[in-house]
Amino acid sequence: LPIKKSITEWWTVKLAPHVANDESRFFDNTATPNNSSIFSRTYNLDLQNNLFLGNYFSVVFGADLREQKGELTSSSLTKSINNQGYYLQNVFDYEDRITLTGGFRHDINSVFDEKTTYKVEGAYKFKDTGTRIHSAHSTGFRAPSINDLFWPGFGNPNLKPEQSKSWEVGIDQAFIKDKLHAGITYFDSKLDNLIQFDSAT
Repeated sequence: LPIKKSITEWWTVKLAPHVANDESRFFDNTATPNNSSIFSRTYNLDLQNNLFLGNYFSVVFGADLREQKGELTSSSLTKSINNQGYYLQNVFDYEDRITLTGGFRHDINSVFDEKTTYKVEGAYKFKDTGTRIHSAHSTGFRAPSINDLFWPGFGNPNLKPEQSKSWEVGIDQAFIKDKLHAGITYFDSKLDNLIQFDSAT
């Protein structure tokens, strides 16, 4: 239920509360069935500020609070994970020719260590030819969910958060008076502690 309010001509505030409910059921079709369910609910509150500082600069900053609660019906297992996130992003856009972006995010998690991630990117557009070159470098962080950690028979409570580093460089070209665009991008990503399902184990 997002709520958006303009404080001034150059300052807009957006408040976005969000609730998600998930119920996963496990059916055991054996002689001695062990059916169970895991309920998880996520509460999220995001407060975002958008500042437009003149013709070339804009800033986005804010904070979000997230709480995940999980309950397993076949046992007394009840878990809760809280996360606080704080973010800031600056954008410099000079007449749609030069674009520079830099931002970071800091997460404080109740289960895992604090983590700061960032992204920087830049682009230059040749007005005469419609050619645009761009490049970016970023880091990422994703904590495992309640299901990742505690799903019956499959979850792993020893999981660590995913961490990633990536960079890219590319070129885009406009055709037919900017009505058609084509581009190519080379990117490289490295992930540590990737969370994925392993059918063998």
